Amino acid sequence: MIVANLATYLARLRRLPTIVAALAPQVDLLNIALNEYAQIPAELPSSSNVRPLLLDVGYKDVGTFYPTTRTDDMVFLVDDDLMCPATT
Repeated sequence: MIVANLATYLARLRRLPTIVAALAPQVDLLNIALNEYAQIPAELPSSSNVRPLLLDVGYKDVGTFYPTTRTDDMVFLVDDDLMCPATT
């Protein structure tokens, strides 16, 4: 399975929907580690392959390592401050 792990925090909420919309179609599973969030944001696009994770500790960018994956997964660590082109 192709998995992308993304860590983000509240200050980047405005860009999160765009980033998720660009990344989700390119992977089988998109894990989103939500730092500083009390709940899953309504702005987050819902998709069957998007898995938001509320973190009990502010891991910051290290949150990309938080989600568990299988040993045979191909895992990409992605950042929320990069512009992600949409798939065509």
